[in-house]
Formats: sequence, structure tokens, C-alpha cells
Amino acid sequence: MIMKKYSSIYSKAIVLTFVLCISSFVYGEVINGINYSLNKEANTASVIADANNKYSGDIVIPKAVTYGGKEYKVTSISEQAMSHCSGITSVKIPESVVRIGADAFYACTKLTSIDIPNSVTIIGGSAFNQCSALASVTLPNSLKKIEGYMFTYCKSLKSVVIPNSVTSIGAYAFSECESLTSVTISESVTYIDNYVFYNCNNLKTVINMSVTPQLAFSNTFSVFGELHVPEGCKDVYAESAIWKHFTDITDNPENPTAITAVKVSDDKVNNSTYSLTGQRVSSSSKGLVITNGTKVIRR
Repeated sequence: MIMKKYSSIYSKAIVLTFVLCISSFVYGEVINGINYSLNKEANTASVIADANNKYSGDIVIPKAVTYGGKEYKVTSISEQAMSHCSGITSVKIPESVVRIGADAFYACTKLTSIDIPNSVTIIGGSAFNQCSALASVTLPNSLKKIEGYMFTYCKSLKSVVIPNSVTSIGAYAFSECESLTSVTISESVTYIDNYVFYNCNNLKTVINMSVTPQLAFSNTFSVFGELHVPEGCKDVYAESAIWKHFTDITDNPENPTAITAVKVSDDKVNNSTYSLTGQRVSSSSKGLVITNGTKVIRR
């Protein structure tokens, strides 16, 4: 009898918890043409899929939305939120968004441009897979990892710059990007997975900003054209198991965004240290840096 009593109380507690959880969320609320999931406790909103894949045209996601007289901050774009919406041509994401889910824009075949703010720290795998019209994309400096298949079959993508916050690039991330001709890999990247640039047969130029060759695989690249590396690093790349296969390895990459020197004032000593991309870094930073206007390799 006692066991039945406690079992009944436990069951009611579970039901009550479930009801409270459900009541904390509003799912599928369309506000100004965009579908959201609203978290009442956190006052946040996530862009979710439209059941009929009706998203089209130029999409502008707001920083916040109002529902029931209450404001909700838009912080994420959920998994498959706009996948297979072939009518979308551009997307503007606000700086309130910190996460883009996997497959979020999968097969948006008419998407030509997208603005990703530096607030975004996570982009899920296959987020832009098969966005065949996407010609250019600027990745945020806050991104830590490029997940697998992120830009697979983006056949119009011509060039890519990996930001200096990224440490690894997942498998097949840029595979089958047949128009890709140039890639710049930041000094922060330490690992490049299998088939990342598989069948990127027009990839003629790779600019690698790292003084230490990254871990890569024999199938990471399908073609081995020009490889530009930091000054004084040609020999170490020429002896690396994978990077040595590039037909033309050149010191001092011709990167228009890279800084080659910092002017030092005549009346004040500048002891600041900078990366080649112009970011101020710790004086103890390793690799190719600029100190007192001179490029130095610190090991």
C-alpha cells in the first residue's frame, strides 16, 4: 500500500515537471514571417523550420522579437531551420546570435550571400552544404571549429579565409567546391581532417600562415599547386609528409591582409607584439610575430 502511494506521488511529480517544462516554451510562433521557439524563462528565441519550407527572398533575422508584450532575444538558428528553402537569396544574421545549428541552410540552392557576425561561436556540420550559388562567405573571428561538411558542394565558392580563432577543420568541410581557387589558413589552425578540400580541382593557391605545418592527411587535398608560407618556413614545409607535395612552395605569403611590419615611433619604444593579421597578441606568443616593427619566429 505504501509503495503504491509513493509510486502515485512520483508519477504526479514527473507529470508536473513535464507540464512546467512545456509551459516554459512557446514552439512554432510566427513573427513577421519567421518561425520561432521561445524560451519564457531565459527570454530567448531560436529560429526554427517552417513546416512548409516557405522561407524565401532576402531574410533579415532581428536581434529580438516581441510576443505577448515580452521581448525575446534571438540567440540561435536551430538545426535544419531553413534547409531546402530553395527560394532564399540572402540572409542577414544579427549580433545577438551565438549559434547556428547543423544543416541550418542545407540545400538553399539560390543563397548567394550571408552575413555571419562575430558573435557566432558555433556553426554546426553541413550548415551550408549544397548551397550551390554561395559565391563568398566571411567566417566570424569568434568561430572555434569548422565542422565537417560545412560547405560541401558549394560550387560557386571562389575563395575562403579561415579566421584566426579556428583551431581545426572537419572532414569534407570544403569538398566538391569546384570553383574554389584560393584558401588562406590562419596560424591558429593545428588540424585539418580527411578530404577537407577533396575534388577542389581548381584550388591553385594555398596561403598558410602557420610556422608549423598542420597535421593533415594524404587525401586532404586533391591538387597540390602553390603553397605560400611564412618567411623562413619553406624548408620545414618541404620536409613535411603532406605539405611537401605542393609543386611550388614560397616563403612570405603574398597576403594583402597580412601585416609585414609595424612602424615604431621615434620618441617612444613600442614593445607590443602583433600577429601577421594585425591582432595584438601576448608577448610570449609562439610562431611568426611582429615585435618592435620586426618579424620574429618564436619557437
